[in-house]
Amino acid sequence: MITRSNLFMILALTAITALFVAVLFSRGASQSGATTAIPPVNKTSPTGQELTSSLAALKNLGIPIKQVSILSESPMEVRITLQSTSQSEVATADDMWNKHIAARWAELAYLTGPRVDSYQLHLANAKGNIIGSEKVFLNSDYPSQHLTAVEATAVDDAAVLAILREQLDFLGMTPTRWNVVTGGVVRDNTKVIEVDLSTPNVETANRTINLLVPSVSRVVHRINAKTGAQIAIFRLKVIDASNRVLIDYILDLETGTEVWLVERGVDANWYPKPAPTRARPTPTS
Repeated sequence: MITRSNLFMILALTAITALFVAVLFSRGASQSGATTAIPPVNKTSPTGQELTSSLAALKNLGIPIKQVSILSESPMEVRITLQSTSQSEVATADDMWNKHIAARWAELAYLTGPRVDSYQLHLANAKGNIIGSEKVFLNSDYPSQHLTAVEATAVDDAAVLAILREQLDFLGMTPTRWNVVTGGVVRDNTKVIEVDLSTPNVETANRTINLLVPSVSRVVHRINAKTGAQIAIFRLKVIDASNRVLIDYILDLETGTEVWLVERGVDANWYPKPAPTRARPTPTS
């Protein structure tokens, strides 16, 4: 069992991709490489029908769900197996986003169907082997367990982007892409904001990156609180001149989690020291 006060960075991808994964969550978790064959959801049972209906939204988003199993109905425990495109025993960059959205679905299931008390996330590679797994127990004090339905905000997409452009300071990095998606991606009436930044190289990025990430987090939280923008997820990518993604950073304002991929050589030391008590690290492999 990994306690909620731990924090670390782990090697998650091969030297070919040269990526590191670091994960900062608000949940307690344990990991296990073993898996047991469990039948998939019984779609004819009331619980199975609710879960299947809820999962349809994830599938429509392209989240590669291989199987969902009900391990126990009381307390409710589910297992979600995701299909990775990896041909080896390590995860791909896309798996971070897929795992995060699947975790959100499990944690927010109570908003549209049965409440999930705990869940397992498994990642299967192209050969069918389980290359990563984690188990998360959802305690009542986690932020994700106290959300309510969201009403449509009066702050439209264009206004949110204008506010972000005005208030975010990228410390010399150049925004090359702004994107906003409202509803559907995470839940109705909330927004996903995506921003790509350009920097010449990793050396240049390292001059400001440890100031940039905490600053972005603070400003986005403040904008949400003061304007009612209802930003659920803010995703920031830092890309160098050779089109390498140096950082892929996901800030989830509803569940209180942060997840990031870091290219080799990036000085990623922005996380608090000591780690906050809400922290929960989870490796992808």
